[in-house]
Amino acid sequence: MVGLVTIWSIDVGSLHDWLVVLKAFSLFALVSAILGGVIGFLSKGRIVIELVASFVTTAAFMVFLQWKAGTLGTEWSLQHPIASISELIGPFLYLLFAPAAAAAFFVGRWRRQRAARIGKTI
Repeated sequence: MVGLVTIWSIDVGSLHDWLVVLKAFSLFALVSAILGGVIGFLSKGRIVIELVASFVTTAAFMVFLQWKAGTLGTEWSLQHPIASISELIGPFLYLLFAPAAAAAFFVGRWRRQRAARIGKTI
């Protein structure tokens, strides 16, 4: 049976396969959000630092995931880096960077507001 979409050599034509992929992607987004929360707590509400640190951290996490999946050498090409990165930019932005940046932003704001209520300067 040919599935509608193939992700990481998984035929996601059946409901069970869709649930497996959804569970894996949800886990990646959750880990990215946790990393973003830590970044937001450490950056003390500085937006530029939050965004840059979120980007670097999630890029390193993406490289780690590609390495663990065994696709780092096959999907990434030094001869054609733009073509290689164009396939990975969507999952990177939606599954890794967006949750991390949002969590960093909200945790950073929460920490800044909390410090203002207490009367401390960060």
